[in-house]
Amino acid sequence: MTQLDERRRFTRFPPNIPIEIEIELGKNVLIDKDFLNDISLEGLSFKFTFSIDQGKTININIPLDKSKFRIKAEVKWCEATDGLFNIGVKFLDSTDSFKAKIYKQLRQIEAYKFEVFERDGRELTFNEAAKEWIDKYAKKFS
Repeated sequence: MTQLDERRRFTRFPPNIPIEIEIELGKNVLIDKDFLNDISLEGLSFKFTFSIDQGKTININIPLDKSKFRIKAEVKWCEATDGLFNIGVKFLDSTDSFKAKIYKQLRQIEAYKFEVFERDGRELTFNEAAKEWIDKYAKKFS
């Protein structure tokens, strides 16, 4: 299976959800905040200011409900684009519970998108709905 096949095997959701990335660098830990490029039930991608080696294990915090959901992920690919790096990771915790939480969050955003259309007549893109939903219902990183 090629890298592209690996990356496209699962349905993608293009949310603009904030994430916090933690990378161990020797005895130090680099923590950076960013936004997802996309997410599937098996992994996610994000833009980063520097390259991360394939195979490196990192921690990612994602806001879910009223708390941060911490996951471990393995870097599967890293591509330079426009002075940044697109990083693709695979979740190391593949339990159904984890997948259900991520999927539930994305479905809540889709439901919000539909609710806004029905209530206000506004047709939002997924990214617009995600931003509004996060602003209203998810706690920002402190």
